[in-house]
Amino acid sequence: MVKFNDILVCDKIVMKKYFFVLLLTSGFFNIPAKADILDDISALFKTGNATEISKYLAPSVEIGVLSDQNVYTKAQASAVLSDFFKKHPPGSSKTVHKLTSNPNHLFTVMVLSTTTGAYRTSFSLSNASGKFLITEISFELNKD
Repeated sequence: MVKFNDILVCDKIVMKKYFFVLLLTSGFFNIPAKADILDDISALFKTGNATEISKYLAPSVEIGVLSDQNVYTKAQASAVLSDFFKKHPPGSSKTVHKLTSNPNHLFTVMVLSTTTGAYRTSFSLSNASGKFLITEISFELNKD
């Protein structure tokens, strides 16, 4: 005969196992979301959409275009990106490296092919109150 307390003990053991499995796998569900934002922003660089990229900019952004590197406000950074894409309209892109292992920082390196040449483009995002925002962008001539 099964006692009521035996069922409770059994249920607690089963629930602990389920909870442990959920706890272990919960970290894996964040990775696609991080990769998705990197893919979304990479696609915006590929199309040269400075307006949409600016929605992901932090209040202060460090931008390097070739040898010129400065820190800009969000509005200034948007203007710098617009100017870059007007001078160098993108045609295609290839992601070279993606870093998603740090829970507070994301990083992507891509080769952006434009009408004026190929640029090794990188951008970093930092977690600001649960939302990833671009804090650094770099455009360098691709040496490959």
